[in-house]
Amino acid sequence: MVETASSQAATASAAVTAKAHAAVDNALDAALAKPNDPTAFSTDIRHIGTITGTKAPQIGMAVRKAGRTTDYTQSMITLLNATVNVGYVTVRGPRTARFTGQIIAQPFSQGGDSGSLVVDGAENKAVGLLFAGSAMATIFTPIDVVLAALNATF
Repeated sequence: MVETASSQAATASAAVTAKAHAAVDNALDAALAKPNDPTAFSTDIRHIGTITGTKAPQIGMAVRKAGRTTDYTQSMITLLNATVNVGYVTVRGPRTARFTGQIIAQPFSQGGDSGSLVVDGAENKAVGLLFAGSAMATIFTPIDVVLAALNATF
């Protein structure tokens, strides 16, 4: 087989096009902020208290959170290491983002609860960070993934 410069360019162009349309896997959707005056904030989470560390999620684990929209709610983890496609809308129309390594729980959130710390049901240990949900499930990222990505600790 003989390859010409133009066939190599066409192959390279096709590879770039394929990569542009391939789904990108995301590990988390999170941000970190530092208050100007830390004394203006409490370390307690409403209805939960002070977080005493972290804990790995497990199937069947009772979890809870205090969110902006739904306040204090409880749930149970039903799936570990899930890959989920989350839809969102931009000025250019609807888009989808793929997230891997996520935790699925029975539904216990609504829009506006994103960013809530998910805490285990028995102790005040952080389990994950809520970022998406529906009437069928709530999705959160394991806390160890969040802390490592943000170079943060409890």
